[in-house]
Amino acid sequence: MSSSFGENNRMLDGLFINLPRIKFVDPTFERTLLAHEWLSLSDIYRSNRTSLATMNPSLAHSLENYHVPTAAAAINTLCRVDGKSDLVFTTKELFEYNFKREANAALVGRFTDGLAPRLRAYLDGRACSTG
Repeated sequence: MSSSFGENNRMLDGLFINLPRIKFVDPTFERTLLAHEWLSLSDIYRSNRTSLATMNPSLAHSLENYHVPTAAAAINTLCRVDGKSDLVFTTKELFEYNFKREANAALVGRFTDGLAPRLRAYLDGRACSTG
């Protein structure tokens, strides 16, 4: 359904926000690990930061359209619970995170602009403002 409507990004954002909120029994954390691996690989496909995406973007997009719904089905199978879950259907948390990340990047940029050029050469502002 998500691939036919082109809503892969929204579905991944919803999985990212709600996966830690799902309360299911997993004493060995194997299902939790597998669910997070599915989510991580889907995010890599979505970000287009693979060598395939640089060489053949159309093939990478079709792989994303295939993999994201498959990952959602796998996560559903791994983390299914009987009963009501406290799911969130908003991406407000992601917008707040991106706003904080951009604010931190601007702050680090202003700080590094005030440094001497020889010190600035050793700093990577992106690494300082990831969170």
